[in-house]
Amino acid sequence: MPTIEYLTANEAGKILKTSGAAVRAMIRAGQLPAAYIGRKWLIDPADLQAVFAAARTENTQRHIETRT
Repeated sequence: MPTIEYLTANEAGKILKTSGAAVRAMIRAGQLPAAYIGRKWLIDPADLQAVFAAARTENTQRHIETRT
């Protein structure tokens, strides 16, 4: 059976170049799916990538709208 690798909030924060606390705030706000297991938030890397892609799309669209 293959091992599934999940990220902690701190590891996700390093990837996003932010803090673990900011990632935990995203989780509490419902912006990032995660599971609380063993006193740690665990995040599927695919979910982190999807949230990043959605934010990038939203920010790009907002930038285009403010320039027109």
